[in-house]
Amino acid sequence: MVLSGDTRPSESLIRFAKRADLLVQEVYYVDEATLRTSPEERIIVRHHTTPEQAGEIFSRVQPRLALYSHIGRRDVDSAKLIKLTRTRVRWRSART
Repeated sequence: MVLSGDTRPSESLIRFAKRADLLVQEVYYVDEATLRTSPEERIIVRHHTTPEQAGEIFSRVQPRLALYSHIGRRDVDSAKLIKLTRTRVRWRSART
């Protein structure tokens, strides 16, 4: 099991998490309109992993199972997170 913690994408995480049974990844999503109007949100999002970045991480790590923890905003729809993540996933587990 690998826990990403509260972080931006990390090459170290990817290297040490390769093919883990479980990758627990933090995620932070904020919509474009809010990013345009909120300097605070622009700062915050730079210190976290976006759903799209998480999809890239999942593709590179290829865990048996991946899940989100520490979802940065309470007003985020889980279906939206999944949809955004899947735009960057280029791998499906064959180890089930």
